[in-house]
Amino acid sequence: MARARVAPSMQEPTHRGTLLGNILVASAGDQSSLGAIQIAVALARRQHASVHVLTVAAPFPHALPSGLQIAPPAEIDHVNQRAAIESVRRQLATIRGTADWTIRAAIGWPADAILLAAHRWPASLIVMGLGTHGLADRLIGSETAIAIAKRSTVPVLAVPKDGPPTLQSATVAIDFSQSSIDAAMLAAQIIPRVGTLALVHASPLIKPASSPGSLPDLYTIGASDKLEVIRKQVRAATGRRVVSAMVSDDVVDGLLSYVDEQHSALLAIGGHDQGVVDRFLLGSVRSRVLRHAKCAVLIAPHAAG
Repeated sequence: MARARVAPSMQEPTHRGTLLGNILVASAGDQSSLGAIQIAVALARRQHASVHVLTVAAPFPHALPSGLQIAPPAEIDHVNQRAAIESVRRQLATIRGTADWTIRAAIGWPADAILLAAHRWPASLIVMGLGTHGLADRLIGSETAIAIAKRSTVPVLAVPKDGPPTLQSATVAIDFSQSSIDAAMLAAQIIPRVGTLALVHASPLIKPASSPGSLPDLYTIGASDKLEVIRKQVRAATGRRVVSAMVSDDVVDGLLSYVDEQHSALLAIGGHDQGVVDRFLLGSVRSRVLRHAKCAVLIAPHAAG
């Protein structure tokens, strides 16, 4: 497997004062990246952020019999890099607000190259395309986003190619962990000040009409009280309009149904701690959401907020 190489290295960040001061946009130079680029334009303008665009070209096999090689593999890799950059440059030329963006190319596998670039810059947010739900789009869209979200220490914003140019409202999955609160704080930076944050706790244990004193009743009352405390905390810290809701359903199904019903533009989910159980359970939720969500998805690593 070829190792991801970024060429040339990215310059030092110029904006350190805002949470989203350094935005790394991953683009293939095609329609799948259009939504991500438009969102990055809006965020960069509002946050006064620096934006770098990374495009990734697949490595040419370096172990073919010499009789099958038309040119040295390194030369072919270089040609592919230049072609990838030109493709992105043509795309950005049609979008206002991108003239000052820096374009870089990497040779390697998309997830590895994006993570390496985000670490080296360092980026404060990765914005990438989510694709649609066809098999091909999932392979280059949601599946790459899943691979990145599992390993990234940087927040990841995955945007459908036909998403809106701005994210006016956000639904945040609240499981009462610090990671989910971090996700709410970060989502507040993504939406404008006039936007609305909806903090949603989804669980099959929620039973509003359950018998008093029963386990579902105690869980529902406790969860409601805790959610209200977090709602006030997030509202005070962000200055956004914050509402809350509880959904009696499977976590992923409940969240996606709420997003569809409320027409939320963004679904934010906290990352995970380092425990094996946390990685397994939250990793499953995160992967299912990225595969099935129709809106933009924000994955906020632990302590990102």
